[in-house]
Amino acid sequence: MIAKEDRGQRNWRMRMLLLHGAMFVAPAALLLIHGRLHVNTLGTCAFRKIFGIDCPACGVTRSVMALCRGRLGEAFVIHPAGPLAFAVVGLMAVYLGFVLLAGHRGFEWREEVVTYGILDRLVVGMLLAVWVGRLIVN
Repeated sequence: MIAKEDRGQRNWRMRMLLLHGAMFVAPAALLLIHGRLHVNTLGTCAFRKIFGIDCPACGVTRSVMALCRGRLGEAFVIHPAGPLAFAVVGLMAVYLGFVLLAGHRGFEWREEVVTYGILDRLVVGMLLAVWVGRLIVN
């Protein structure tokens, strides 16, 4: 029988894997759709339509798409936090996938949650710092 805490940890890991996995795969899917099928999937975000300014994440998808094409410099120019967000989210998804699919115990749950919280805050902080910098410059 699986202990209640182990079941809770597994459920939390599964939710995080789905969330971060989707964030990791979405730019690749957009790149495939845009490049192979010649469909323009990149539109204006709702935040920009409502407030008239870019949102904190505006450009991240294009930045990650440039990174996937091997254009690291262009990726940083489009959005400096894009490659960092891609790396952090990718590492999180790979770790969770390995732990869940391979059946390994992984880190202690509390340490894992704290680490994920720190990494998520790091990415959000980078997005906000770039956004505020762009608002000041423009």
